[in-house]
Amino acid sequence: MKELLMNKAAPSREAFQDFEKQMKDWLELFQSQVKGTADIEEVTGMINELIKNQDADGYWRVIFSEDMPYDAKVHFWKYPTILFTGLLINFYMGNPDQCVHIQGLEAALIRALDIIEKGGIAGHGFSSFRFMMDALNLLVEAGAMQFIGLYPAKHQGFTQFLLEKKKELELMLAEGKTKFDFNEEFGMRIERLIHKMNGEKKIWLFVYGTLMKMNGPQGYLEESEFRGTAALSGYALYDLGRYPGIVEDKEETVKGELYCIPQKKIGEIDAYEAEGYLYAREKVRVSARSGESIEAYTYVYKKPVDGKRMIPFSFQPWYLGISDIFDHYVWYACYGSNINYERFMKYIEMCEDNSPPLQIRPRKLNHPIYFAKQSGSWQNQGVAFLDLSKKGSSYGKMYLITKEQLAEIQRHEGRTWYNKKALLGWEDGLPIYTLTHKPRWEQDTVPSQEYLDVIKQGIKDTYQLSDSAIDNYLWRKILRKEQRAVLMFLRQQEHGVSIQAITDGLETTMEDILADIGKLRDLGLIKQDGRSVRAGVSWNGKEAVYYTVKKHRAMIDRILNR
Repeated sequence: MKELLMNKAAPSREAFQDFEKQMKDWLELFQSQVKGTADIEEVTGMINELIKNQDADGYWRVIFSEDMPYDAKVHFWKYPTILFTGLLINFYMGNPDQCVHIQGLEAALIRALDIIEKGGIAGHGFSSFRFMMDALNLLVEAGAMQFIGLYPAKHQGFTQFLLEKKKELELMLAEGKTKFDFNEEFGMRIERLIHKMNGEKKIWLFVYGTLMKMNGPQGYLEESEFRGTAALSGYALYDLGRYPGIVEDKEETVKGELYCIPQKKIGEIDAYEAEGYLYAREKVRVSARSGESIEAYTYVYKKPVDGKRMIPFSFQPWYLGISDIFDHYVWYACYGSNINYERFMKYIEMCEDNSPPLQIRPRKLNHPIYFAKQSGSWQNQGVAFLDLSKKGSSYGKMYLITKEQLAEIQRHEGRTWYNKKALLGWEDGLPIYTLTHKPRWEQDTVPSQEYLDVIKQGIKDTYQLSDSAIDNYLWRKILRKEQRAVLMFLRQQEHGVSIQAITDGLETTMEDILADIGKLRDLGLIKQDGRSVRAGVSWNGKEAVYYTVKKHRAMIDRILNR
């Protein structure tokens, strides 16, 4: 038997380390005693040590200091006292013959019950309610409810204390007041503890395959209570054909459902799952939809999964035929007007299969976009292409669509303009394709404002960026060096300047300057001076005076690195 720490050991690093090691040993001894597998001599020896080291008021102050703070008292006094009380309760009920030969056992038990009734079982600070739940769980596992049923008068205060705690928990559950300790959800743990206190043998079961509601009624869970969706981390889901299986994998997560089931039903479910042959029923910790973490049973696959399809979490939950996704679907990465979902759906509506995408995800692309050609759909101005010859960064969006839908979209986009279906990578086991032209178009063309507005809205919906951030991104993609030169010249002037002055200053032709002025006007980056407008000077007259629009000057300076 492990030796008990001397009562009232002084605080020290060595004492703290010994305490943690011994608490682990004591908890293991308690659990084996509850299961009925403990060595009786080891337990009896421990009981005698507890009697000898108990304080007169009922506590076991394993580490003691006069000025010990309350959180340390909870850890070094209250928790050991609750654990040792549970051990005494279980031993007292299960070993009546041995109890009569252990001097001081009943007195020690009464003192322990007395301090729990008077001192309560609340913890400290932000984990106070969790400590109380753990303490109640421990006492109930020890058989405290059976104890007060057999010996209600042994300690009436403790009997009343337990019954009142049960009522408090039932009221919390009925009123939905189940969040404590900085808004942590405890509803399922409270429900489970109430079942234990009422003697109801119920357990939690996490299912992820044929037993799920969406996969049709199986009959095995008819007497069970559905508790919503849940997730199991540390396991990967595999499609095995007519059913799935999970295996340990610390990088993956499994989506499923959580049920509260009568314990008597587990045998039937074991048989259905071929427990022991195909699957092993194991205890795991799952995260419920409410955010609560709870211990539940699930079935872990025992056979090799070599050559089987792992199903990523994003495609779960499992259903019969789920692997068909990998045969028929691809990711289509968009960067132009199709980043706007409403615009993209116009293409889908033209497809023979006009089903919407199964999933949509943001995706930044590792190539820059540029604008070229003259589209009749967009005021005979430029549209977006992806420059595969350069590295860069572009905002994009991926749609999970069928291979056939992508082929039809390419046909509608125009196979002459968008002649390249480029593989950009993989996501969840599926290829990511985009449509562009290869080689890069030589001549850039400024897009229309209407076209940019469609892209801008798509980026905004996908990335929640500000208008100025999106403008900055798009203008950097649009402005050629000649247009940047015009902007730089204008920003270097104290006042607006004429087209003639810009032409002379940049030492270029009037024709080229007018083309750039027109494009910058369309983008709203420059404006003709009001006095030259009132004087009747046309926008393209050599005496027309221009300046940068005030609200865009900070953005222009950033683009120009001024």
